[in-house]
Amino acid sequence: MTHHSKAARFVPLALLVLCAGFVIQSFIPVSHGEEKQAEAPPRIEVLFLGSKNLFNHDPPTRFRVLREALGPKAVNITYANTVEALTKENLAQYDVLLIFANLYELDVKTQGQALLDFARKGGGCVLLHCAAACFRDSDFPEYVDLLGAQFKSHGKGVFRARIVNQDHPVMKGWKGFECWDETYEHKRHGKDRIILQKRDDEPWSWVKTYGKGRVFYTASGHDHRCWDLPEYHDLIHRAIRWTAHDDKVSWLSPQHLPTLRYRRAAAPKDPKNPVGPLNQIQNPLTPSESLKLAQIPPGFEIRLFAAEPQVVNPIAINWDQQGRLWVVEAFDYPHKVGSET
Repeated sequence: MTHHSKAARFVPLALLVLCAGFVIQSFIPVSHGEEKQAEAPPRIEVLFLGSKNLFNHDPPTRFRVLREALGPKAVNITYANTVEALTKENLAQYDVLLIFANLYELDVKTQGQALLDFARKGGGCVLLHCAAACFRDSDFPEYVDLLGAQFKSHGKGVFRARIVNQDHPVMKGWKGFECWDETYEHKRHGKDRIILQKRDDEPWSWVKTYGKGRVFYTASGHDHRCWDLPEYHDLIHRAIRWTAHDDKVSWLSPQHLPTLRYRRAAAPKDPKNPVGPLNQIQNPLTPSESLKLAQIPPGFEIRLFAAEPQVVNPIAINWDQQGRLWVVEAFDYPHKVGSET
């Protein structure tokens, strides 16, 4: 049953089944004699440990920006904003722990030990900017040893940190960037680091090992002036793959994922729009291609149950009392109607 109108149309259909740990196989028809396809290499699972928005760090927004940038590159990112995420069981679901947070305390015996054990056993640690100031109100010198130094003070300015080790896998082929940032200075410097960048004579980015784990740190990343740069996204992507032992593990390659392509589209003129004309629209993907780009929490599996190729621009879905799923599809996203549109 389908109802058409000029503004929108409603189509009942079943789209996706999302289930924890298993999928009911009878829902998925398989032809007799059809061989099971080889399981694809896994995406890298990253836990982004942030915090409530303090100062200009705004970890929730930085998470969303990074997730959008790295999702199409086969990196799944899950967000947490409290140290309660630091448990042995939770960390076991992830390949890399990324910290960008204003978190000054934790339970050293439980949460701190879970973090250290994760790294010692081979988990990757990507520690960004204010991570160098984390947990300093707790008696946790092991974290300073893990990171390789501790935050001391900062000024501010526009600068370009210079690359001093172009042969390391994280740096190889990367050109760096110039932007406004805080000019971090550190204390309690470790001796077991490989320095990758310096700002003047101050170590700025480095890598090290901790047990079987790999650690990356950079002082870059105070606010959006750094976090919005594709070069910064690339640096974090390189760090994630290196700390996830991409030279030893066959992770899913970005080359095996669909490329998102955009085209110009007619959009209503809005003179008050601060970011300019919104005239880019993504070309649609097939259901199988969309699934390849889907990001879901660890422990879940997503499979296509049914698809309706006539549905292209859904803006709302809901179930009725008979168990049917109705989709509202609009030819354009709703806009306010004004005298100038």
